[in-house]
Amino acid sequence: MPEVVLHDYWRSTASWRVRIALELAGIDWQSRPVDLLAGDQRAAAHLALNPQGLVPVLEIDGLRLSQSLAILDYLEETGRLSLRPKDAALAARMRAIAQAIACDLHPVCNLRVATHAAALTGQEETRADWMRHFIRPGLEAVEALLDENGPYCMGAALTQADLCLIPQLYNAARWGVDTGDLPRITRVARACAELDAFRRAAPEAMHPSETIRARAMPPAAQKAGPPMTNAAQEPRPLAPTTQSLPIALIRAREALLRELRPMLAEAGVSEPQWRILRVLLEGGPCSVQGLAEAACLQPASVSRILQSMVERALVQRVQDPENRRRQVITVTDTGRALVMRFTPASHAITDGFAERFGKDRYQSLIALLDAFISDCDSSATG
Repeated sequence: MPEVVLHDYWRSTASWRVRIALELAGIDWQSRPVDLLAGDQRAAAHLALNPQGLVPVLEIDGLRLSQSLAILDYLEETGRLSLRPKDAALAARMRAIAQAIACDLHPVCNLRVATHAAALTGQEETRADWMRHFIRPGLEAVEALLDENGPYCMGAALTQADLCLIPQLYNAARWGVDTGDLPRITRVARACAELDAFRRAAPEAMHPSETIRARAMPPAAQKAGPPMTNAAQEPRPLAPTTQSLPIALIRAREALLRELRPMLAEAGVSEPQWRILRVLLEGGPCSVQGLAEAACLQPASVSRILQSMVERALVQRVQDPENRRRQVITVTDTGRALVMRFTPASHAITDGFAERFGKDRYQSLIALLDAFISDCDSSATG
């Protein structure tokens, strides 16, 4: 069972921010739902966790943390995330956006506040009117604060601001607030919708019928097999770890990297940096999102990795010739020269794999893995 536990409510925007962060960080965690409509947050058991009677509460590292922005900072400062700009001015801008949502807009649109407003008037329709009265002007102000080019709130890199904005947009849609005429917000929403971490943390994935499980379980596993009809029925035993495909792939990757690491150390680059250089040389200039997908990296990680690579002049950010409002990443002459210098060593390593394993088997293995990935992708989208 995961050691990290999040006490949350599926529709809570503050909880959603933290769920996204946990997914981005790749943390194995479990949801323990607190039913706000049933008043569970006021029960003694929950008040012992958080005297404010609010969600979320995160149990991690032997601590009980409350307040979503404080939790995001804790994950950042313990090295689990990199969602704050290093530049002081950019960090201040990012906090302004995050706090405009989390500290100004969200509190007045909290469920308990709207419920109290409806109780004061004695009219249930006051709840929706209240929400719409505050949400639209608040989001119009946020729109003006966002980066012009994107794709995210602060530009090319995902930040805490994005984790605050997306849940608030869900709340806007829920109360009938149209945001389609806000182009920057719409652009951020579209970009974040492509990220698995945001999808896995969404309210639809956290509905009470779905939350009695550890969030580390992959979507495919959640759908696999018929439901058990007898509570006493024993589940089919797990296959031995020696027969587990995910574990076998991890072991194979480690076997490959053991031979690649000395070359990478001599080149002075990490394995993700080497992947990024190869993708750029092979495919040309690329957006951060496209680079993340092609190099099999998290967008938040790519942004952090690129910062170091830009400082070393291995890559550079340039204007997209097809859309001058957007930046793309391209490899520099220095980066190209580095890859060319170590290409013979890379060939020697991969040729050695093929010789030992058998060239035909080696090519068949790659073809089988490509086919397997294609089938998995088709199942996920079909």
